Amino acid sequence: DAADQTCAVLARALGASREGVTWRVEGDANPPAHARVVLPTPERDRAQLLVPTAERPSVVVEIAPLPASRRLLSDEVALLEGVAGVLGRRLDVLRVARERFARDLREREILQLAAESELLALRAQLNPHFLFNALTTLGYLMQADRERALGVLYRLTALLRAVLRGPARAAVTLGEELDIVADYLAIEHERFQ
Repeated sequence: DAADQTCAVLARALGASREGVTWRVEGDANPPAHARVVLPTPERDRAQLLVPTAERPSVVVEIAPLPASRRLLSDEVALLEGVAGVLGRRLDVLRVARERFARDLREREILQLAAESELLALRAQLNPHFLFNALTTLGYLMQADRERALGVLYRLTALLRAVLRGPARAAVTLGEELDIVADYLAIEHERFQ
């Protein structure tokens, strides 16, 4: 977009058609150290702007033959060099911003994956242990007190439904979390009285 806008402004400033000022990427060439205007013909009716960027790929703005055999004047060449320098700095800023955004996005994804895998590992460790203890408690209560056993069964069902619903939602409300903790503590209370 920055190169397109630069070409549109240069076309207006030089009295050329919009199609007469274009840009291309030079992927293999090292970017020039500073802005340069190359006048490939003695008539000075066309030019190439070598845009300085900090790293590859470099950009070249091409100005096709100007209308009515008009020549580029020395002050226009100086203007083109200045524009190439500004465009190069702008491209560098945009490149750094894009790289920073991509890096931040990758870091966020890595942190999210790490948190999810940690949660899955924790579930894999805790669920069987807790579940076996709760089922043992439930088996004992079925013989000792069927009412309490039914209450533990309902709480265990609610707890498992809440915990094992998977990573469909990233967060739960405080009320849901308190309900989960209350069910867990009620089951543990039945185990240890």
